[in-house]
Parts: sequence; C-alpha cells; structure tokens
Amino acid sequence: MIDFSEYVAVDIETTGLDPKIDEIIEIGAVRFKDFEPVDTFSGLINPKMSISEFITKLTGITNEMIEEGGGDDIQVTSEFADFLGDSVPVFHNASFDTSFLEKFLPDINRSYLDTKVIARVLYPFRKSVGLSTLTQLFGITNVQPHRGVSDATATGEVLAYLAAARNHLPVLLTDKIKMFCSYWGNDAMRDFFGAGIINVDRELKDSHIPPRKIPPSQKLNGKHKGELWQGDIKAFFDTNGELSRDLDRFEYRDGQAEMASDCLDSLQGGAFIIAEAGTGTGKSFSYLLPALISSTEGKKAFVSTRTKNLQKQLFEKDLPFMLKYFPVQLKASLLKGRANYLCLLKLHNFAMASGLISPQDVPRVLHLLSFAEFSKTGDFSEIQHEKGRGFDYISRLFSSADGFCTGQKCQFVNKCFLFKARKEARSSDIVVVNHHLFFADLSSETDILSEFSIGVFDEAHHLDSTAREYLGMEFSPYEVNSILERISGSDERKGDTISALFFQIKKSLLLERDIDRYQEQIGTIQNECKSISRSMRNFFESAAIQAVKEEGKRRTGRNSGGIKLRYKYGDKFQAHIQQSGEALIEDLERLSSNIKKLLDNVRRDFTEDHVEAGLIDLLETEVRNLDSLCLNLSELMLAENNDWVYWYEAGARRSQINLLKSAPINAGKHIHEAVLSNQEALVFTSATLKSTEGFDSTRFKLGLDLVDDDRVIERSYPSPFQYQNLLRVLILEFLPPPDSSNFSFQASEIITIFAQALRKNMMALTTSYMQLESLYELSKARLEEDNYTVLAQSIDGNAEEVANKFNQVHPGLLIGTDSFWEGVDFPGEKLEILFVCRLPFAVPTEPITAAMGEYFQSQGKDPFRSFSLPEAVIKFRQGCGRLIRSNTDKGVIVILDNRISTKFYGKAFIDALPVRPIVIKQAQQLESILYRTAYETG
Repeated sequence: MIDFSEYVAVDIETTGLDPKIDEIIEIGAVRFKDFEPVDTFSGLINPKMSISEFITKLTGITNEMIEEGGGDDIQVTSEFADFLGDSVPVFHNASFDTSFLEKFLPDINRSYLDTKVIARVLYPFRKSVGLSTLTQLFGITNVQPHRGVSDATATGEVLAYLAAARNHLPVLLTDKIKMFCSYWGNDAMRDFFGAGIINVDRELKDSHIPPRKIPPSQKLNGKHKGELWQGDIKAFFDTNGELSRDLDRFEYRDGQAEMASDCLDSLQGGAFIIAEAGTGTGKSFSYLLPALISSTEGKKAFVSTRTKNLQKQLFEKDLPFMLKYFPVQLKASLLKGRANYLCLLKLHNFAMASGLISPQDVPRVLHLLSFAEFSKTGDFSEIQHEKGRGFDYISRLFSSADGFCTGQKCQFVNKCFLFKARKEARSSDIVVVNHHLFFADLSSETDILSEFSIGVFDEAHHLDSTAREYLGMEFSPYEVNSILERISGSDERKGDTISALFFQIKKSLLLERDIDRYQEQIGTIQNECKSISRSMRNFFESAAIQAVKEEGKRRTGRNSGGIKLRYKYGDKFQAHIQQSGEALIEDLERLSSNIKKLLDNVRRDFTEDHVEAGLIDLLETEVRNLDSLCLNLSELMLAENNDWVYWYEAGARRSQINLLKSAPINAGKHIHEAVLSNQEALVFTSATLKSTEGFDSTRFKLGLDLVDDDRVIERSYPSPFQYQNLLRVLILEFLPPPDSSNFSFQASEIITIFAQALRKNMMALTTSYMQLESLYELSKARLEEDNYTVLAQSIDGNAEEVANKFNQVHPGLLIGTDSFWEGVDFPGEKLEILFVCRLPFAVPTEPITAAMGEYFQSQGKDPFRSFSLPEAVIKFRQGCGRLIRSNTDKGVIVILDNRISTKFYGKAFIDALPVRPIVIKQAQQLESILYRTAYETG
C-alpha cells in the first residue's frame, strides 16, 4: 500500500498542446509531507524553438528568459527525476503532462495520481474540474497561474482537499474503483481509492462532500398557489390575470389567450386542432395550461417536441412554472430515448473485465462508475459538459440503446435507469417526450404512451419526416460496424462482449485444451467480424461505382455534394445490389450461427457463478440484431413495395454517409393509423403550418385529411411583433438567377457591400452545398481584410459548433444550409442581416420529393402546386423567422433569388413575408437603400 503522507505535485509548461511537435519549457515540482509543502524544484528548458506570443501571454515565460536561464532538456528532466525519487507524482490532467515527460522518463505514466480524474469521481456533476475551478472551490490561492511551481503547489493543495472528500465516498464505490484501477495497472490510483480513512487535516464545507442527491428530479410535482382562474381560461392570460402577476416582463398577447381557449375546447371536445402560432405568441403556455387542466380531469397528456432544447425548456422551465397554479398534485415526467440512459449491466460487465477498456478511456469509465452511484436518472445529459469524441464513444458503449437491452432478464432490472424513467412516465399525469421516441414507443413492448389519451405535438411541421425516419429501414456501414464492434471490438477500442466472455471463461477453466477449444471458437467469430467488415466495405464501394454510373445517366441532383440515387425493383442498380448483397447476407447469417453455437457450449459448460448471465444475454441480443440486419438488407435489396421509396445515399467524401434507405411515401396514412385513430384529442402546433393552400398540405402530411372534417379545427394566431417597425425586406431583382454561373460571384459581392456599409452580424442561407462552398471562398477572400469572421457549416465544423463560434464573433458572416433554416436563435446584435440566396425548393430528383411528385400525379393533382411549392414556402417562412426573435430585434432580409419577383410562383413567397418587400430593380438603387438602412438600424 502506497503511503500518501508524501508525494510530489508536478506541473509543466510547453510551447503548445501537441507532444509530437511541441516541447517542454518549464518543469515545476513541489514535495508534500503530511499534505504540506516542504521542498520545491523549478527548471526552465530551452525548447530550441521560438515561444509564441500566446504562450508568453499565458505563462509569462519569454524567449529572453529561456535564452538566459533555459537548460538542456535531458539535464533538467534528469534533475527533476532525482528530485522525484520514489515519491508518487501528482498531476492535474496527467495525460497531458506525461505525454511530454515520457520522452525523457518512460516510467512516469505507470503509477501516478491525477487530481482531475479524482475530482471527476468525487464530483461527477460539476461542469468543470479545471485547476482554477478547484482552487476557487477549496479557497486555495494560486499565486502565479500557468507557472510550474505555482500550479504544482495548487495541485498538491487540491489533492489534500480531495483526499478529505474521498473519505466520504461509499465503500462499495471505492471497492469498484479500486478493482478497476487494478485492471488498469495504476497502483497509486488503486491505493488512493482503496485506502481506509486517509489522515488529512482539511476542513470541508458541505459543497466539498461528494453528492448523495442531485437536482433536478426526473419528476415534477405541482404545488397549488391559488385559484387558477374564474370562468374563461382567457382570464389567466389577461392583463390582470395570474400570468401578469407572476411573469417578468409580461406582455398581453391576443393570440396566446385565443390559442389557450381553442386548445382547451379541442382537448375537452375530442378534436384535433392545427394551431399555427407566430413567433412570440407564447404557444408553450397556450397548450400546457389546457393539457394540465385536462389532466386534473383524469386525462393523461403527453407533449412531444422535435428538439432536445425545447424538450428541456418545457420540463425545466415552463412546466414547473405552470404546475404551481393547480389545486391538486400533478406529476410530470421527462422521458428520453434509450441511448440517453446509462446501462448498469454493460458498465458492470465491460468495466470489470480485464483489458477491455483502452487506457485513454479509463478516466471516463471511473467517472461513469461514480455517476452510476450518485445519479437518480442515469441520463447522460447530467454530464453533458464532458462532450467530445472520447466521451461520445464511452456513452454509446455504455448506453441502454436499442440492440443491447436484455429486458426483465437483466440482473440490474430493479436498478435500471431506463426502467425507472419509464415507470415514472407511466405513473405521470403529463410526460414530455420527443417525436422520435413517440413513434418508437408505439411499436415497443412497453407502449407507455398508449395510456395517454390526449397530447400535443409542438414543432409539428416535422412530424411526417420523423415518422418516415422511424418507420423506414436503413442499412449502413455504421450500423453494421457498431454491432461488429460490440461483438468483437476493434484494434483502436476495446469493450467488446466476446473478449469479456472469454476473460470469464479463462478464469473458470483449468484444462489448457478446453481453453484452446474456446479460443478457437472465439477466434473464428473475431475473424468473421473482420471479414464481414471487409465484405461490407466492398459491397458499398461496388454500390457507389454503380450509383455514379447511374447518376451520370439520370443527372441526379447533388444537393449536398453527394449522391442520392432512387431505385426500384427491376432496374439496373437494384439488380446490382441484390446480386452483390446476397453474399453479405450469407456472411452475416454464418456469424449469427457461430455465436449461437458458442452460447450453447457456454450454457452447457458453465453456471452463472462462472460466467455472467448478462454477457450471454448481450450476445443473444446481438444475434437478434444480426438477424434483423439480414431481413432489412434483403428488403432493401429487393425494393418490392410500391408504397415505399428506396434509395442509395453517399456523401461527397468517403468518410461520410454511405447507406441504403427506404421510407413510406405517404407518411400521413401511417400517422393516421398509428396515432390519430388511437387518440382522443391532439394539438398540432408550430410557427409554420400554413402554406399556399391554407392548411391542406399540413392536413395531408399529418394524416388529418383522413379524419372527419368536424373533428379537425384550423387556427392561425399571428405574431404579436410589430414587424413594420422591426423588419425591412429587400428583393434584389437585378441579380442573375441562382443557377447562373456567375451568381455566387455577384451574391458574394452584394454580401461584401452590406458588410462594409453596415458592419453587422450576417447570415446567408442556401440549399446547395456547392453554392455554400463558393460563397464561402469568395466572401472569405473579400472580407478578411475588413476583420470579418466568415464561418460556414461543415467547413468550420458541424452546425452546433459553427453556431457557437458565430455567437462569439462580431462582425461575422455565417453561411449555412438546411440546419440553419430553422431551430437556431441569434438574438439582437448576434444577427441583424439575413441573406436568402435561393428559394428553398427541394431538388426535384431527391428520392422522397420525386416519389411524392409521382404520388400526387397519380391522384390527378399538380405535384408542384400540391407538394413542392407548399413545402418550399413553409421552409422559406422558417428561414425568414431566424431574424426577428423578440420585439426588440431589428434587421434586414435580403432576398438574392430574383425568381421571387420574376416567376409566377413568387407571389406565394411574397405573401408569406411579414412585411411588404422593397424590390430593387437596378444595382444603382442599392446605395441609397443601404444609407437609409444604416441610419435606421444604427
């Protein structure tokens, strides 16, 4: 057992973050005895390279200091090694420090303490456990941050407080951590968590002690504040109503009160209401209050959203606010998809089996062990601050996602976070879910939401696409590789079921020949997994070659720079994939058969005392997944159902999307069968449900065209915003059409003129990735000299990353495609100019668009007027709605697609605008317009 009364805290400063190209410039170390500093070591190192201005600002270490006092790296590290001796080294974020030091001291990363990892275990829900955060938490003074001795002293002091806090950990948790650290091979971490009470004199506040409970609870209970309303529900929203007294910055809105009244009538009268509520209406209160009132009358209600952000807002903010008005205890729950919850079975089996977790993942698993102990929900969002590739991998590995769960057979069923969440939802009066989970629940064994007789679909304009996504089929390399990795792992990552099973088999078998027999069986399965991975790669490469040939003939649109090729039974592409896919199906079936044989042998030779039943259950689940894959691939290859659309999809780059996919053409019919026919009353709401022909398009998409007219109510509640005072819309008619060869050049020129004249934050929306790339290159070249930050979706990161970056800059230009036409908010000065580069028509040859066109044609309708135009108008309204998000926002929409004023269908888009546009027919008019705009917007 290591004695922690003496240790050496270490910190290094470097020229950068990459140990392959950067060098150490300072080593600081402080010896502690009985948790008090007694000696120090400090050494500057000449890195034989210039120190950047950033590093100098951060550390205070200059090139002059290095030239005068910097020693040779080998000499200084040798002196440091002598100072360290046999003491335990302590780092904060050891993976960084040891990656630099191991070049000189190869054994430095074998046994050490990492205060960052320890803090993650002790405080699993804290947003940050950086050194500065921990020193602030414990009241430690760090005299000179980012200098070796000062940071090392702070690290050593932090360890003293962490040691005192560690004394409060539950014994069972420290036993698990100790066992896992033994497998890891880090004796210092093992002994730190495995020791008895560590004798350290540090006084802890309540906030320093590891948590016993964490807020918020998975469930909410209403507490009555007073009488809810007198008579009409509208009184609640009136200028003298309950809401006006309790809501900060209350504004009376006609639409909010009207919508609440109509929703209550619908929910109590057994009707389906389509409620379009303009931006700023306050629709969430308008539907939550009627849903809660109905719940007091015994009708269980659900609210379904498309996005997690809205789901979170409803549960954490809006619902608690509304629940306080009710005279009875109402229970509300938040229910998410399976992948959001930690699986205790997998954590137990994978974390506790030797060699299954890669070294870089060990700290994250230690974090999860603590999270599993303290969390009441097991919801990964409680530790969402850990976002990143490493954590994404670990959360997927240990999630309760489909394809893993062993159900009631699981040994942890009584502690299961997923089952607890479902149980809470089942017993709730109102539950908040998302669209995808709603459809998943309809076909699951639990079928929780069938007990909820009324509901609300917010962001309802996406309900049909979610239904298609869920009801459809997909076969992709990602899906197959996920199953293969779970079965057999990969060279880069561990954590596979076969290795965990073999580890337990080896512990139980005494005879070498029996071990060899099982090793041979398992080796066969592992080799088959690798072989299938190669076969699948060959299958999709072959499909890609054939698709490119077919695309050349059909001229399929390249909306995102890739390929989307629709195919039907009997055409060349379908025949090709059927022929090449049959061999892949045989390989998958053979793997499934060999796993079944292995499991039969394990059941014959071992009891549950030797081999975890959970591992066998997991492998049986993977067998079912393989069998399901074979069925999906077979159906996708044949493409025989005329009511479905089938397509092959590939990204522009080899590492991107590559899959076969299918979906029902008429999603509304399926929504009617699965949802409408089983619900008493529903609210469908969004800011954009109305199009060129009123609500006809929405009725069709939601299956409401199959419902008796007297059960469907259509309502539109205009935005309360005074758009005429907030918004100006310009149409630049003089520009060439967006498909012209010089459009991007001229559009970029216009964007540059606006940027230079106004210096505002701007966003340009397009529907073409090729156009995005050209606008980005041209605008970046023009605007960089003006200190404009130019960002583009997919080029500067994914949509979320780019949005976060854009929020931090001024002035800036963001160029986006689909993800930015809706669902993003840049309030106030974050966004003041919006360019619509092209009207958002779907590419006619997109598989679903083409199939829908054929469907309407078969019904004797014009596909363009009945489908393409209404869809484009709704998306156009969503895009324009990005600009004005509050009554204090101001801005300008600049429409660069001249078809809005030159084509017959342009009137539909103009009518969808909240103000009448100014049409600029000549470029010369732009200067005076810009002058006025600059004056009006400040």
